[in-house]
Amino acid sequence: MIAALAAPAGAADMAASLPVKAPAVGPLYDWSGFFVGVNAGYGLGRDPTSSNDVLFGSTSNFSIGPQGVLGGVQAGYNWQSGHVVVGAEADFQGSAQRDSVCVSRCLINFPGFNAASQIDESLSWFGTVRGRLGWAQGPALFYLTGGLAYGRVENTVTRSETANPTQTFRVGQVNTGWTAGVGMETGIAHGWSVKAEYLYVDLGSITNSYIYGFFVVPETVSSNIRDHVFRVGLNYRPSDRSNAYAAMPPPAPVVSSWAGVHIGLNTGYAVARNPTSDLMVGLAPMNESFNLDPSGWIGGGQVGIDRQFGSWVAGLEADIQASSQKSSYNCLSCSEAGPFSSLIYLKMDQSLPWFGTVRGRLGWSTPTTLLYATGGFAYGQANLRVSYYNNSFVGPDFSTTVTQSGVKSGWTVGGGSEMKLGGAWSAKVEYLYVDLGSQSVSFVHDMGLGFTRTITDSTSVHEQVARVGLNYRFD
Repeated sequence: MIAALAAPAGAADMAASLPVKAPAVGPLYDWSGFFVGVNAGYGLGRDPTSSNDVLFGSTSNFSIGPQGVLGGVQAGYNWQSGHVVVGAEADFQGSAQRDSVCVSRCLINFPGFNAASQIDESLSWFGTVRGRLGWAQGPALFYLTGGLAYGRVENTVTRSETANPTQTFRVGQVNTGWTAGVGMETGIAHGWSVKAEYLYVDLGSITNSYIYGFFVVPETVSSNIRDHVFRVGLNYRPSDRSNAYAAMPPPAPVVSSWAGVHIGLNTGYAVARNPTSDLMVGLAPMNESFNLDPSGWIGGGQVGIDRQFGSWVAGLEADIQASSQKSSYNCLSCSEAGPFSSLIYLKMDQSLPWFGTVRGRLGWSTPTTLLYATGGFAYGQANLRVSYYNNSFVGPDFSTTVTQSGVKSGWTVGGGSEMKLGGAWSAKVEYLYVDLGSQSVSFVHDMGLGFTRTITDSTSVHEQVARVGLNYRFD
C-alpha cells in the first residue's frame, strides 16, 4: 500500500520538475505606435532688431523679447527596435508671446527734432513637423528632435516726432524656418506618458519698411525671429503594445533605487529677457525702455543626495555653471533742449560669466524614471557696462564709461526628468528659472552753463536654463 501511495506522489514530483514553456508576451514596454496629446508651456523670444533711418543715417540695435504662455496639441508615430526609438511628430501651438520696446533716435542733420518709436512684436501661433531619435530604457525615453517650423509673426511701429502726427505701421506674415531640441518622456500608465521638452525655433526675419513725417523719411525696422520653447505634455497611444507591462502584476518594490549620493556633469543653453531702462532726469529729459538678453551656452557639475520613501524621492542638489551669456545694446538718441540739443551715443553690455544653485528636489519615481520639481537659492556674477557719449551741438562734449560688477543672489525654481541608463548611471533633462535681482549704474552729465542731468541705467538679472545632465549614483 505504501508503494501504491508513493507512486502517484513520485509522478507528481516528476511532472513538477519538467520545464514548462511560458506563454508568449509582448515587450515589457514598447514605444511603437501612433500617439496624440496636449501640451502647455512658456515661450521666450530673443529677436535681434535694428532700426535704420535711411535718410538721416541713424541706426539703433537692440533686442525684442516676445514672451508668454503657449499651449497646443501634437500627434506622431514611433518605431522601436531594441533600445532605439525613431519617430515623427507634428504639433500646433497657440501663443500669447508679446513684447514692446520704446527707443529714441536722433535726426542727425536736424538739431532740435526729437523722434521716438514704440515697436511691438508678437508670435500668435506656430507649429512644427519634426523627426525624433531616442534611447528607451523601459518606460523612459530620452530623445533628440528637429525639423520644420512655421508661425505667424507681427511687427507694429508707432512713430512720433516733433511737429508731426503720430503714425502706426504694421506688418504681419507667416514665416517658415527650422527647429531643434531635446526631451524626455515617461510612461505613467497603460498607453499614457508625460514629457518635458525644449525647442529652439528659428523663423527667419520680418521687415517693416515705411515712410513717415514732414521730411518723408524712409525707415526700416528688421527683426530676426528666434524663440525658446519650454513645455510639458501628455500623450496617449491607443495601440500601446506593452501588453506584458499592463497584464503582469506590479513588480516588487525596488528599495532605494534612487537613494544615495550622486555626482555628475551637465551642459545646456540659457536665455534671458531683462527689462531695462535708460532714464535721463534734468535738462532735456528722456526715457527709453528695452531688453538686454544675455544668452549663451552653459556647462558645469552637480552633486546631491536623495532619500526614497516608497515612490517618492526627496533630496538636495548643488551645482556650479560656467556661462558664455552676454548681450549688447547700442543706439543713437537725440535730446531736445533748445540750444542744448545734442547727439547721444549709448552702449550697454551685460554678461553672466558664472552662476550656481543650491536646491531641494521632490519627485515621484519608478525603478527607471524620476519626475521632480526643484527650487531654492541661486547666486552668480553679473556684469554691467555703460558707455555714454554726448556730442552737443552748442555746449561741451561729454563721455564716460561706468561699470557695475558683483556677485548677485536670488532664487530659482524648475523641474526635470531623470532616467536610469544602467548600473549606477542616469541621464536628466532639466529646466530652471533663475532670478538674481537687478543692477544699475548712475552718473551726472555736466551740460555746461551750470546745467546738469542725471542718467540712470537699470536692468534686471533673470535667466531661463534648459540643460541635460549625466549622473553617477553611489548607493
